[in-house]
Amino acid sequence: MRYFNANEAAQYLGLCRNRVLYLLQSGRLPGVKTGNRWLISEKTLDHWVEKEAYAQSLKRGNAG
Repeated sequence: MRYFNANEAAQYLGLCRNRVLYLLQSGRLPGVKTGNRWLISEKTLDHWVEKEAYAQSLKRGNAG
């Protein structure tokens, strides 16, 4: 299984590093903090993207 640090996760998601750190610190994006580094699995990132896309589709009324 592949793990990303915050910089790599930001690139993977197309977000800035500060946004990823905010999501991690707020618990909205699951990750593990080891020392001063965050680690997030690729599977977790993919699941998070799917969940966020579904939530957005619900807001637009396009679920299903």
